[in-house]
Amino acid sequence: MAIVESIMNLLTRQVTSSLAERLGASPSDVQMGLGSSVAALLAGISSRAGDSGFVSQVFQMVKGADTQNILETLPNLASGAGASYPATELGSKLSSLLLRGQQSHVEDLIGDQYDLAAGAGGELMSLAAPLTAGFLGYEIRDTGLTPSAFADMMRYEAAKIQGFLPLGFPRALFPVSIPGALTTAEAKDGESVGRKVGYTLLGLLLLALIAWLVLRGWSDPERAPADPVVEVGPATPALGLLGELIQRKLPDGTELNIPSLGIENRLLNFIEDQSRPVNKTTWFDFDRLTFDTGKATLRDSSTEQLQNITAILKAYPKLKVKIGGYIDNTRNKAANLRLAQDRATNVMHELVQRGVDSSRLAAEGYGEELAVGDNSTFEGWQENRRIALRVTAK
Repeated sequence: MAIVESIMNLLTRQVTSSLAERLGASPSDVQMGLGSSVAALLAGISSRAGDSGFVSQVFQMVKGADTQNILETLPNLASGAGASYPATELGSKLSSLLLRGQQSHVEDLIGDQYDLAAGAGGELMSLAAPLTAGFLGYEIRDTGLTPSAFADMMRYEAAKIQGFLPLGFPRALFPVSIPGALTTAEAKDGESVGRKVGYTLLGLLLLALIAWLVLRGWSDPERAPADPVVEVGPATPALGLLGELIQRKLPDGTELNIPSLGIENRLLNFIEDQSRPVNKTTWFDFDRLTFDTGKATLRDSSTEQLQNITAILKAYPKLKVKIGGYIDNTRNKAANLRLAQDRATNVMHELVQRGVDSSRLAAEGYGEELAVGDNSTFEGWQENRRIALRVTAK
């Protein structure tokens, strides 16, 4: 999972909807605009990852960020009531440092790309900046990153960040080669054509990813239990991260508004597809569960997804599931396994508290043994820290 997606996964639908209502825009446009804002900030770091003095300045700025407080503050920031919060001040300092004299230009690019009202790009950036600071602070503390390792992480992510950047993003801030169709033309007609070409290319990329995932799901050979099939949401650069929100009506009449590429929709497709039998190898990764740093305590941002999974379990009374906890190898093995088990158990308990019979649930921590990513890389760490769900009866 790209770092932009990891940051965006911390946002709740409540935050996105609140900001969208205040800006008079659609939640999907606001979500994509926030993704581009986060990418712009990250590009400001990755483009200067070779400057040790600059990296150290950013590192020290975000290292002490109170991630939990920032997440709790996001609803107020989205509603416009958080102008005096420390998170706002931190975000302002970070965005000024990373975007330098180009901040207003970048904000205008983002607002124009998603047809938002004047000044909306600045509102998006004022929320994206503290969110980015909070996430980076968490990563630095949780994985014990040094300034040098932090720089390596940002260099590693550079190519992925490019896919989320707003059209016409200044090359001075991110000197990675960008296709001509994604640069700003001098004439307005040129801007319009370039933008349309960019949207077309990104749209084709998304369709190709979805097609690949579908074909993979239909053609995967049976695997041994020790090598689980993990159904994860695909990377969707600046096109809705987890896809557009769709409505799914459950057998008991409950209606869910869920992302098309999220765990809920993929789980429902599996449940309702009679040609896909229950097995011990097909796992579905949760994509919007978050925990306190190094702990098993679920954050409030996990509530929506827990409620959705509860609704699905209640609507399908024969359904039974197992919750699996996985983590990377940044701690000792015993601690890994204990934390993985505790996180899986806590998720199970949350479902029970919401009315799901405990006899339909099981939880197990697998630690780092069943890693799906390379634990020697930041990308692998992101893939391996996860809570997954497997259907055991339907």
